[in-house]
Amino acid sequence: MASIRAGLVFVLLFAQSVNAAECLVADSDSPLILRGIVEYHREAGQPGVSLILHLEAPICIRGVKFGGQQFKREAISSILLGIPAHLNKAPRDGERVVLRGKIGGPAINDRDENLTFGLIEVL
Repeated sequence: MASIRAGLVFVLLFAQSVNAAECLVADSDSPLILRGIVEYHREAGQPGVSLILHLEAPICIRGVKFGGQQFKREAISSILLGIPAHLNKAPRDGERVVLRGKIGGPAINDRDENLTFGLIEVL
């Protein structure tokens, strides 16, 4: 009976630590590292492509929209990549990558809820 209680206590403590995991903070000054696979996404009738990072593991992101409203997004499995003009070589479609950058929060309006990972460098 004591071993069952000890096991139950361990499971409860583990579940609380997983639930208490902190979210990444959007628009922070500190760069973050994300890992995943890059997908080139083409919209019908639109020129160019969007680069999307499909993450190795889901993440949580919290922050404040430009209008001051707080937000929190859990279980994010992919994020739009912002590629700077000075980057010598953009990640290829289907490439597994490790990226350093910063997460940008959603726009002021309520219609655009997209988050963006502003790429600083491919590691």
